[in-house]
Amino acid sequence: VAVNATPLATGERWTRVASGSRALHALALVAAPPVPEMNVSGNGVTIANGDAMPNPVDGTDFGSALADSGTVLRSFTIENTGPDPLNLTGTPIVAVTGPQAADFTVTLQPISPMASFTGTTTFQVTFAPSGIGTRRAALSITNDYADENPYTLAIQGIGCGALDASYTTGGEVPVTASGFTATGNPAA
Repeated sequence: VAVNATPLATGERWTRVASGSRALHALALVAAPPVPEMNVSGNGVTIANGDAMPNPVDGTDFGSALADSGTVLRSFTIENTGPDPLNLTGTPIVAVTGPQAADFTVTLQPISPMASFTGTTTFQVTFAPSGIGTRRAALSITNDYADENPYTLAIQGIGCGALDASYTTGGEVPVTASGFTATGNPAA
């Protein structure tokens, strides 16, 4: 078998294959350049790029914390499963955006670049709610893998409040404030 490759364009080759003195065949081959492949996970569960539904299973739903004093920390892993190194290119590498972005802080940024096939790095996000109720934001990870740039995912947590109520007569009960209801008997 004789093979002759003539370049047509980057990554593309035209080849003539002879399997005998009179049998000529034309074959076009396209070779894709090696690229990284990015995967993000929380609690060992993959979080799809563009995931808009925070979930406690993958850590994107942070649960509850006291407003103005409580915190919840979550760790996430970025993995490169592709044959080319993965570069995380944003400044900061993991950015927080959205309506309550100030309630979420990337307390540990990931390291870049990541080796091909087995490279991993970790980042951490702390939720510290400044108000009561559901707090929402998004994480954005800019990188050099065109199919998933930026890699985005939604996060959320709930800011809780403590109700400190005191009363002296039964006419002051029940008290309802910010979704909390206090009931009871007057102090003697």
